[in-house]
Amino acid sequence: MSQLSQRVEPSVLVAYEAGRFAGAIAVACVTPPSDPPAVPCALHVVPWARQRGLGRDLVASAAGLARLWGVRAISSFEAVEETSDEAQGWSRLGFAPTVAVERFVCEAIELRRVLAPLWERLTSRGRVPAGSRLTSLAEAPREDVLKLRAMHLVGGSGSTEAALATDAYDQESSTVAWSRDGRVTGILLCRRMVDGVSHIDSRVVTPGEQRTWVNVGLMHRSLDHGIAMGLRSVTFDAGPEHRDTAILAAKAGGVLVYRKNRYMLAVPPAAG
Repeated sequence: MSQLSQRVEPSVLVAYEAGRFAGAIAVACVTPPSDPPAVPCALHVVPWARQRGLGRDLVASAAGLARLWGVRAISSFEAVEETSDEAQGWSRLGFAPTVAVERFVCEAIELRRVLAPLWERLTSRGRVPAGSRLTSLAEAPREDVLKLRAMHLVGGSGSTEAALATDAYDQESSTVAWSRDGRVTGILLCRRMVDGVSHIDSRVVTPGEQRTWVNVGLMHRSLDHGIAMGLRSVTFDAGPEHRDTAILAAKAGGVLVYRKNRYMLAVPPAAG
């Protein structure tokens, strides 16, 4: 019979069989924004201890912690590709998938063709304020880029800072939007091109500018510079909150590369 212990850390439940480590579930102490709210968990059972119900025991203990904290669901810590072994494992434990991110690939010229009329309309109707501008990433202070990403994109700026430090982004095609008073209001960071393909790593716009010229301007300028340098196709991600991005991909004939899901399990209320 497995025995569960909390002796490692308050947020890690560890299982032993016959005195040997058999598995663990790490339970986050914070609940990230989601609908419904859910406590993220990371589960691992060693190969020799699988298919014995140990995973279900660990999940039940994690659910108990979530119930104690007043949260009605637990979820996989990371989004996983829906055809992966990890996805099948969560499903076997009773977790249900909820779409976290979809990756699309589009021909760069087709994507620019869809965006060009939108950009022309914005500029011809005076929707781009005088004094605002679009520049390359090379012209923007690194601190401003990191600050905007950390403030308005879940996950913080650590990975972006590492990519900037290793020069992983294309400095010219990556684009920064500036307001007329000199504030950075949007960034689009794209990876260096490999065999004519580039990945748009981040597109972040300050909340007050999300339905203005900034979004279209960032994409249009980035594509213009990329295509001039031989860009053939781009990949980018869209979550449930980015349906406009998925619609843009569809209009440009984009293809779904893969879908990653988070896996959710409802936590029933305590009996009695």
